[in-house]
Parts: sequence; C-alpha cells; structure tokens
Amino acid sequence: MRTSAAALLALALLSPGLARADGAFPVQLQVFLPTDQPNRIVLITNFGILRSDDSGASWSYLCEALAGQSSAIGLYQFGPDETLLGDSYGGLVRTQDLGCSWSVAGGKLSGSYAWDAAFDPLVPGHVLALAQGPSGGGSSAIYPSTDDAATFGSAVFAMQGNLTGIEFSQASRGVVYATGGEADAPDGSLGAPFVLLSHDGGQSWGAPIDHPELGVGILYLAGAGLSDPATAYFRWVPSSGASEQLLVTHDSGQTLSSIFDAPTAMTAFVELPSGVLYVGTQTSGAQPTGLWSAPPAGDGGAQPFAAIAPTRVKCLGQRAGTLYVCGDNWADRFALGIAQDGGTIVQDGGEAYTPLLTFVQIGGLAECPGTSVQATCGTTWTALESLFGIDAGTPALDAGPSSTAPPKGCGCGAASTGPGFALLALLALVALRSRRRA
Repeated sequence: MRTSAAALLALALLSPGLARADGAFPVQLQVFLPTDQPNRIVLITNFGILRSDDSGASWSYLCEALAGQSSAIGLYQFGPDETLLGDSYGGLVRTQDLGCSWSVAGGKLSGSYAWDAAFDPLVPGHVLALAQGPSGGGSSAIYPSTDDAATFGSAVFAMQGNLTGIEFSQASRGVVYATGGEADAPDGSLGAPFVLLSHDGGQSWGAPIDHPELGVGILYLAGAGLSDPATAYFRWVPSSGASEQLLVTHDSGQTLSSIFDAPTAMTAFVELPSGVLYVGTQTSGAQPTGLWSAPPAGDGGAQPFAAIAPTRVKCLGQRAGTLYVCGDNWADRFALGIAQDGGTIVQDGGEAYTPLLTFVQIGGLAECPGTSVQATCGTTWTALESLFGIDAGTPALDAGPSSTAPPKGCGCGAASTGPGFALLALLALVALRSRRRA
C-alpha cells in the first residue's frame, strides 16, 4: 500500500513547471522568509507546505488537504501576521497559523477564483487581489481588503482584458504596479500589453500604459524595485517563441527596456537590497547554467548578466541580503540552499551553496493544536516517507550529483525515462488531482 501511494505522488514531484510565484514564473517551489522572524523559513512545494523555525536545521510537513479544497492550490502569497494565501478554485483560501487551519475569503471574492494577490508591506492588513471582473467573462478586476484578506470589498479597477500580476512597492507608501493585456482584438490576436500604476494604495488607478512596441505576447510583473518607487521589473514572454526577456522601467512604466535575454524559460527573479539582480532559468543540455546575476545598475545604466552556477533554479528569495535558491532535490542534491558569497562564484568543482534541505530531511508532520493532522495528512506523509527514503533514513541521492536517478520508492527502475516511469506517469496522471499552473 505504501509503494502505491508513493507512486501516485511521483509524477507531481518530478514534473517541471507546476506552479507560479508572484504570478510571473512557472516554477515548482516558493520560499517565504519573514523579516520579523529570522529563523523561520516556509517552503511551498507541489506536495504541501514545509516549515522550519530553526533556520533550516529541522523541517516539518503539512498537506494541502488541510485547506479543505477539492482542487489543488496553485499560487501562494505570504504576508505579515503569518497570513498565507492560496488561489484555490473554491475561493481565495487563507491561513494565519502556517497551514494548520484555513478559511475562505469572503465579501466580493466569496467563492471566486483569484489568481494573484499582494500584501501591502507598509500598511498592515491591506491586500489587493486579481479576479474576474463584475461584468463576468473576459473581464478582470482588482479587489481590496483591509483585514488581511478575510473579506474583500468592491472592485477598485475593472476592465475587459487580462490582468496578469500585482505588487506593492516597498520603496514608497501607496505605490502599486499591475500588468496585463488589453482585450483581444476582433481577429483573435492578443491585445497590447500594459503597465498599470496607482499612487494611493490601489484606491484609484491611472490609464493603462500600453506597450505595443513589445509585440504580441504576455507581460508579467516580476517585482517592484526595493529602493526606487519608479523602478519595476517584468517578464516578457513573446507569442512568437522568441527568447523571454527581463525588462525594467525606471520611469514608472512609461518606458520598458530589456536587460536580459533568457536562453531558456525564466523561472525566478529577485533583487537584493544591494541592488544585485538574480534570475533563474530552466537548464537543458545546450544551456546548463540556471542561475545568473547582474551588478547594481547605477544611474539607470546597463546591467550585464553573468552565468553563476548550473543550478536547476525553481525559486529565489532573499532575507537581509542573503540569497536563497531552490534547486532540484535530486539533480542538484538540495531542495533549498543559501548561495555562498552572495551567489557570485562560479560552480567549477567547488560548492556554490550551503544546503538547508533535501527532502529526506523532512522530520514528520507539523504539530497543529486542535487539528487532527495525522487523520488528514497521514496517508500523504506515509507516501512521502517511502518516496524520499525518509522511512529508511536513506536519501534518494545515492547515484551522485550528475545522476538522473529517480527517487526511491517510485518504482521507476534504473532510469526515469524507462518503461517503469512511463507506467508510473500514467497511473499518476489518472489518480492525481489536476493542478492549475501558468
């Protein structure tokens, strides 16, 4: 029974591109690093929530089923007061005890699918969320909350078109960026990508700043500048199949400039307080490097990106200037690590990271007072123990850093591309809940 349960999890754990971070990047993991609790790390995976309260020395696990939703949670967002949001189709779900107990956001978003949300870093309790507009299909809107996403009021902005991301500036109170695309043209082509800006915390919005010069594609918001409210970063995905680009504005969205042509799909972006930029990309045989960095711009100048390490980057995060990198648990031999020397060294036989977690180190189910975690998550945890080799105390990393060996307990045989894996993938595809990911 244990092996069968592990098999049903394996495809979700091995499949690339299954989640979104900040509505912008297709990745599998998200890391949250609260500044007011320097020893706490929350890692979101495609099999649940991992928590550490001792800087990564020990880890505990909670399954998504505790949220009580019939469909899987995709995007997560973390805010002050331990508030964690998830974008279930059953409604925007929230927890304030790191996943032990959940509720569904009420008010104007009650029962509605919200695909992105942002916490105001400078105004406690203030949240903005993106969801379908009041006029129904083909519209999207921005909804406000003043009680940490417990309830939402009427839309403060609505349009026919597609809003793709939203984020508050940390550099100036009240500045909020959003991105999207105008309504599709009558011939079926995508409308012009645009940047949207508010200076009063989202109560009112200027007219969309269209950018037809980009061509046809989707514009995502990658992040707002940490020190300059007029600076923001964007991920541009051309419909033509051309290279993805990291764009920047230094004039509040009026002009957009490309600062990085990604060799493969981008998976993550982060800016450090020093101004150093990091981008994660998917790796391939032709392009093994997945982590890139650029020095501070300085007077808005060019920022050449340099290859840093051949890491299969699945998320990036920073706290107090320290760079955290999510890697591939098996191929990179760590799921979460701290980049040494700020990640500025090239991995050439040395170690580029201090590992904080491989999945075999997960210690067990988290404690939730008053909640039967074992009853809800026990079956999933038993499967994970076998899949990761936790129950045997043996990591699923025995074949070495260059190996593509599958995790223990998955029944895959010697290679992940063999007949055993194909059968496993078929079983998992039938049995697993459908996961919504960009």
